Amino acid sequence: MHKQKGFTFWGFIFTVVPIILVALLAMLLFPSYAEYFTIKKAIAKIGSTPSLASLTDGDIRDMMQKTMEIDQITSIKPTDLVIRRSDAGVTVSVEYESVVPLFANISALMEFSATTDKGTAAAAAAAN
Repeated sequence: MHKQKGFTFWGFIFTVVPIILVALLAMLLFPSYAEYFTIKKAIAKIGSTPSLASLTDGDIRDMMQKTMEIDQITSIKPTDLVIRRSDAGVTVSVEYESVVPLFANISALMEFSATTDKGTAAAAAAAN
């Protein structure tokens, strides 16, 4: 007689459950990351505006409001933008947190940051 080979019930459980948990986690966290990349793109678009230095803070916030309406961004408000003016130019940035409930009383906290300043973004990436 040949001994049977293959998955046992417990082998199946220990293989499938982790895969399901990772897939569930990815499905829950993906919308926050997708919105972050949309916000990052909107900030970059504002930063590439040729007349950025001549725009008022209100004009910059209005540009962001229009982009937010089109791209359905809900995690931030135009008032969350930090606009800094210096001799080097105008820097527009935003920092925000997103809390995603996972199950029961467990949530995932994600911190996001986007800026038009290339030097600051490169320094922050190098520091991490």
